[in-house]
Amino acid sequence: MADFFMRQGYCLLSDDKIRLQYKDRRYSVYPSYPYRRPYREFETLGEPTEAYSGRVLSFGSVYVLNHVAPEDDCSIELIQGLKKFELLKKSYLYEPVSMSGTEMEYLVKLVQHSVLYQINVPKDLTRLEEVYQAIIENKRSR
Repeated sequence: MADFFMRQGYCLLSDDKIRLQYKDRRYSVYPSYPYRRPYREFETLGEPTEAYSGRVLSFGSVYVLNHVAPEDDCSIELIQGLKKFELLKKSYLYEPVSMSGTEMEYLVKLVQHSVLYQINVPKDLTRLEEVYQAIIENKRSR
């Protein structure tokens, strides 16, 4: 999906994880490195890309990918409440029982200050245009 968005003119922040920083009651997003890995060889950095955003950005919304069967529809759902907490905690390296108080406080603030969507992504690379259009339409409708 990152490659598809880059072909549409968007810049890469990361092909994996990003750094978020909470300061002055807002989140900022820090890019990782200007490499992408369209494959999963963890021993390599990947391929350098010109379409890289080295800028710190304001935090917007999060789209959690949920792979569905190739024949299923692409859909986007606003996530709220406990399900929002559950989906965001999956992106942490720790389970809540092993988090420090500071880490748990950070996660709770992220839940409170973020807009989270789950996007059902058909596992079919020929349907990436449909996924892209669903995200663009979702962003326009807000």
